[in-house]
Amino acid sequence: MRLRTTASVACFMVLAAACSRRAPAPVGEVPTPPAGATVCDFDAPPDPDAIVLFTVFDRDLVALHADSEVARVHTFGARYVEAPPIAGCVWSVLSVTVRAGRVAALARCAPPEIRHAVDGEAHYELVVADAADGRVLYETETVQPTKVGVFLGDDGSLAVDLAAGGSLFIDPSGHATAIDGWRPHAAPSQQAVAVSRTCADTTACRPDWAWWTPSGVRPLSSQPAYDEAAWVGDRLVYVAEDVAGALIVTEQPGARAVARVPGLAVGAMLRVAGAARAGRVLFRSSDDVFYVFDVTAQRVTHFGASAPAGYRPMPNQDFIAWLDEDGNLVAPLRDGAETGTNGGLYRSTDDGATWHLVGRLVEDALAIVSWRRAGADLVESVSFGRDAFNPWPVLLQVVRDGEPAASALERTDAAGPLQASLSGDGRCVAHWTRAADGHGLVVARAHDERVLQVGTAREPAAFDSIAWADGV
Repeated sequence: MRLRTTASVACFMVLAAACSRRAPAPVGEVPTPPAGATVCDFDAPPDPDAIVLFTVFDRDLVALHADSEVARVHTFGARYVEAPPIAGCVWSVLSVTVRAGRVAALARCAPPEIRHAVDGEAHYELVVADAADGRVLYETETVQPTKVGVFLGDDGSLAVDLAAGGSLFIDPSGHATAIDGWRPHAAPSQQAVAVSRTCADTTACRPDWAWWTPSGVRPLSSQPAYDEAAWVGDRLVYVAEDVAGALIVTEQPGARAVARVPGLAVGAMLRVAGAARAGRVLFRSSDDVFYVFDVTAQRVTHFGASAPAGYRPMPNQDFIAWLDEDGNLVAPLRDGAETGTNGGLYRSTDDGATWHLVGRLVEDALAIVSWRRAGADLVESVSFGRDAFNPWPVLLQVVRDGEPAASALERTDAAGPLQASLSGDGRCVAHWTRAADGHGLVVARAHDERVLQVGTAREPAAFDSIAWADGV
């Protein structure tokens, strides 16, 4: 198996535009493996040139192809050959995102003493490329974004949230428009962005929400009760209030629907409790009740906010839950014994009535997160370690529906938490691992546990530094 051929090494040494290995195709046409194949069939890929995933090796945004070759897409700071934009600054990539056939990567160059801080003098660079072949479509310099940073829309447009207030809207061609005094809350959809007014002095300015489009700003039909919302397709979902109490509003430009929340106490606050999944949004009230809202059916169901009978929340946490890709509830829980330390991920397919273990229990579990793709779960557990060289060991499990937990792929060499990603077909996991000369990237197949060593970066990678080309 080739890790990097002479051709791919040469690609690192030339301009990014020369690294494309296939004739240009329309933006967004990412190849789909045939039935039965997986995106990490590196031994006999259906299309050797197809890009599997994007990641970062230090200053380089790179593409991993289906034949296991790695090609450079873009080098951040390459234009500053003679002098860096800020004296002594060091480059680090903050995020890599794939959506709608495009990949967007954001990097900054900051002095060493503040390179891991959110604030401080820094230079930022944003690049957008075709996810199908790695062609750079445009690159731009930008002022400091917020920690949330970049929202990539379903049409290839971008909204950039700026730390100094305001935002940028970048259309699919790369043309940027400044949106002074408004910050985005979600990815653009059909060139409409949900924004709220930035207020340095909250006593003199309300955080009004509106729709921004290239033709102007249009206020929402009602104002969110709190500075938060969820995005479901091309619809914004938020909590508003009237004389009768809280209500859930579903809105898009020119259309609006309202749903009352049954059983919600008068005066109780209702807050968004997590990202929307499968057309459903999770809310939590101030009197500790979870509500699941089905956007299409405009229906609300609810369940208690305490851990289900026989279980306990994770250490130092209240009971928390979130929605998986299928819109079902999942929650990290410990076994019911007061002295028990085993923890696991549990799923409810009936809105909290019953719960079932996903994968296996983990000893001394402290925190658990998960991602679900195409009938498979990537469950990441962080435990209390007894090894001084690995005080917080991370266990990765890939558990497929209908298969016993004993047959799940397990990886114990992850470099740290939140540095793994599951492919869109649910059959491959990519994660960073510690290496002698830095951090290495590996890709493992769930069905036969074959592992590909992709490459090594000198610097630790950002949490959002692995993005599969299928947009997951």
